[in-house]
Amino acid sequence: MSLLGDQRVKLGWTQEEAALRLRQAGLPVSRSMVSHWENGRYALPFAAPKQMKIIASVFGLSVSDLLKSAGYLIGGSADEAIFHVGKMIKERRTTLGMTQERLAELLETDQRRISKYENGTGEPSLRMLRKLALALQCTSDYLLGLEKNDAAQP
Repeated sequence: MSLLGDQRVKLGWTQEEAALRLRQAGLPVSRSMVSHWENGRYALPFAAPKQMKIIASVFGLSVSDLLKSAGYLIGGSADEAIFHVGKMIKERRTTLGMTQERLAELLETDQRRISKYENGTGEPSLRMLRKLALALQCTSDYLLGLEKNDAAQP
């Protein structure tokens, strides 16, 4: 089980109770989403700092603890972590001299979605993360901030 699941059990909550508390805190999630986070089927929303703060607060954890448990923390604190996928997308896109429009075209989506990813108001799915890595000629791990070599091939 994940840190989130361990903490939920420690607090004596069911997954439904955890989802209810998250909804009360302003994060619209279902019991099944909590289950998916716990079993690793879906990643926590690491690219959305506000959502991560809500999750950490509700579960009595720090954002750093959540990031460390998932292997996303590079450095000693959340402030030092490279976990904002949007920043990495923009960095790689501009390094390649690519516009948001061109990247959107390659991904068969629209420029607004790319803009949302880059400014942190949208979060790519795992499937989209893989497509982004291919289009940006890097690995998904690079976009997640887990490796520093931006030229690594996917």
